[in-house]
Amino acid sequence: MKRFLIIGIALMLAACGGSGGKAKATPMPAPTEAPTPTPIPIDFEKCYQKMKDEGSTVLYDFVQDFYVGLGDDGKTINITVIVDDDADTSKVLEYTHMLIKELNMYAAEQDGSLEAASSDSYGGLYKRYRALVGVSTESNKDDSDKWLIYDAITNPSQFVELK
Repeated sequence: MKRFLIIGIALMLAACGGSGGKAKATPMPAPTEAPTPTPIPIDFEKCYQKMKDEGSTVLYDFVQDFYVGLGDDGKTINITVIVDDDADTSKVLEYTHMLIKELNMYAAEQDGSLEAASSDSYGGLYKRYRALVGVSTESNKDDSDKWLIYDAITNPSQFVELK
């Protein structure tokens, strides 16, 4: 049941697109306005399964579930996370950054040309794919206006932020 919930949120992300984050001095372009990336063959289901199997949530007990998958356009990665209602938002942001970088690491196992993530970059995967990231508490999963993170990545140095 949780997997269907996470997939449903991923579909909402894909349908809505753009950033729901706070207004910034320079507005973030919606993923469709960014330069079109040139995808490389990555098995995202394999990445997701490895992330699940190797315990991407072990140190973060407030995470109920997460999902990573390629959108229908073949150029956008959907990343969704459901956390406890009382989760510390700074820890939620920390976890989300880690998850995004971890996905890059598993993708690099399939294509060694991808640059590693660093303190100022999510890694080379995000030069090849855009990503839509949604993080919600259990009680607000159906209302994207109340999500903790509803953001897009259009280049590796564009870090997601809390709303």
